[in-house]
Amino acid sequence: DLLMQFVGMSINDNVVVSSAMVVSMLAQSSRDLALRILKLGGGSSLLAHLRRSRNENVLLPVASALRALVEAWGASQGLSDWAGVNPLEGQEDSIEILVGLLKKQDHDLLHLEGAVMIYHVCTHQPELMARAAKAGAVDRLVRMIEETRQEGLNH
Repeated sequence: DLLMQFVGMSINDNVVVSSAMVVSMLAQSSRDLALRILKLGGGSSLLAHLRRSRNENVLLPVASALRALVEAWGASQGLSDWAGVNPLEGQEDSIEILVGLLKKQDHDLLHLEGAVMIYHVCTHQPELMARAAKAGAVDRLVRMIEETRQEGLNH
């Protein structure tokens, strides 16, 4: 509970980064802990930080923590205690925030985090696919693939 207060209320970059790293570790180690974090509003808090922060040193650990929660959620679909849990709950522009990660310049790890989350979210909430496409996810993913392919040809 205290950890989620740090994540949700902190504006200090160091506190946000440290809290996000702990959330990521906990979510990767236990689905029960991931569920508790999500029920306490962890997904919404992390999305809010992704929306607000321009600091790339903050964005990556926050995105990694949210990815860990989204992956735990995706792997737990159909389990009764996860019914009604949505990692993107409370943020109307959640899919657009995730697509925004794909648009960050020269940040492959952030692109990967965003792409993985979009994949899991759209797999389990197909109604978000159209919004993701409208926000530019498909165009950006195709461009990323083309850039990677071109880099491979140049080396």
